[in-house]
Amino acid sequence: MTRREADRLGDVFLLVVVGSVLLSLIVALATVPPVHKDWAWFWLQTAVPGFAPALILHGVFGKQIWLSHHGMYKFISGYSLVVYLALLVGLCIKGRNWYQDRRRRLAAADSDEVEPPGTIAVVEEAEQAAAPARFSGDNARMRFQQRIHEEVSLTAAMLLEIAADEGLMGEIATVADQLIACMRSGGKVLWCGNGGSAADAQHLAAEFVVRFTRSRPALASLALTVDTSVLTACANDFGYEQVFARQVEAFGNKGDVLVGMSTSGNSPTILGALHAARARGLITIGFTGAGGGKMAGLCDTILRVPSERTQNIQEAHILFGHIVVGLMEETLFPETFAAGGK
Repeated sequence: MTRREADRLGDVFLLVVVGSVLLSLIVALATVPPVHKDWAWFWLQTAVPGFAPALILHGVFGKQIWLSHHGMYKFISGYSLVVYLALLVGLCIKGRNWYQDRRRRLAAADSDEVEPPGTIAVVEEAEQAAAPARFSGDNARMRFQQRIHEEVSLTAAMLLEIAADEGLMGEIATVADQLIACMRSGGKVLWCGNGGSAADAQHLAAEFVVRFTRSRPALASLALTVDTSVLTACANDFGYEQVFARQVEAFGNKGDVLVGMSTSGNSPTILGALHAARARGLITIGFTGAGGGKMAGLCDTILRVPSERTQNIQEAHILFGHIVVGLMEETLFPETFAAGGK
């Protein structure tokens, strides 16, 4: 074999091995989870087995291996081949561990074993769809209980954070004072929201008109979410963003209160209603999430729930509403509470 033929063969061999190494790296990076301990194990499986033989080769043949162009190819190709093999070994080890761990978790689920404290058996949703029978009966009930525990824990953590926020406690008290002053002056409270917040608006408005905890005189309150003729006519003629603003123009007077409920704080319908309320001299109150959104600058008082989960924000909105309605009833009708009536 001539020098030129050897160089060409070395080029081909080098490209094949380097390409294989790069492909292995791509596969490894795609399959190894981005967790620190897994990355450390990944490099231990690949880099260390690759560098050690390379350093030995360089120490033994370092002075001679660079004397020829062909010798350099041998060195690079040998090093790349070692790394490539180390990658394959590492991936095989991780694959075997993953398979054994998966079999263990499935066996535990099939035999109704309870995982040790602090661990939760997690199975991919695709596997659930492919084998629904595994997650029926007692196994499904166990998974449901785990999910219920998680949801309750998240709500409990949010409530503890609310209870520890003295600033938020002060804002809730301010809202109660504003509603009490509005009722004493003969005003009314208007409520608006979209979707689940629309239901919350109707819920709290009903507790003004009917009662909360005690039988007492009715209080003027109106949810702007209930008149389908007004809502659809306004949406058709002026655009959906105006459905609450138009009603504020019709029913709102100076001294009244508008309560806008939006988990994001950026709902166009709520922002439009707040603009209309401020223009007519209403007191504006906002119920929203952690950020506050654009409505923060349009509210005299804003209650921000320390959460970004829609369901938790709405849970807290009802809590806030019940607190302020209860405080309002106790303040406006103390004789009812003194008598202990219901």
